Amino acid sequence: MMFITHISLGLLLGLIIVKSTALPVSQSLFIGAIILGSLFPDIDSATSFIGKRMKLVSLFFKHRGAIHSLPVMAACTMLFFIITGNAYYTMAFLLGYLSHLLIDSLTPMGVAWMWPSKKRIRGALRTTGIFDFLLLLFFTALDLALIVA
Repeated sequence: MMFITHISLGLLLGLIIVKSTALPVSQSLFIGAIILGSLFPDIDSATSFIGKRMKLVSLFFKHRGAIHSLPVMAACTMLFFIITGNAYYTMAFLLGYLSHLLIDSLTPMGVAWMWPSKKRIRGALRTTGIFDFLLLLFFTALDLALIVA
């Protein structure tokens, strides 16, 4: 999926949560943590939005390999908690990360959820194809509706 689709879905999830609950933390930082989580798994791709800023990571990790898995998601989430010390922001990061893996599972390349097992959950939706664009439009429309609501 396009990075902007991941951002739009992350924003949507964040807006739903901040509009429906009284969080005892900054709503902006909470949404920011979800968006960071929604982009983070693509740190393993030298051509991705986040990977271009962290090129060294893609030298050691294959795209949609270990970093696109539940075990590494758990480890990254624990590290995020150690860094932030905040359970709310950590849950936001986890939710964003999980949303990334879920929509990447809709593509032909899929996701090896239980890496190092090579078994992948796959779909038929092409990255950067018309469906990716339609998802982006759908998520963005919902984002805008929640922002003005």
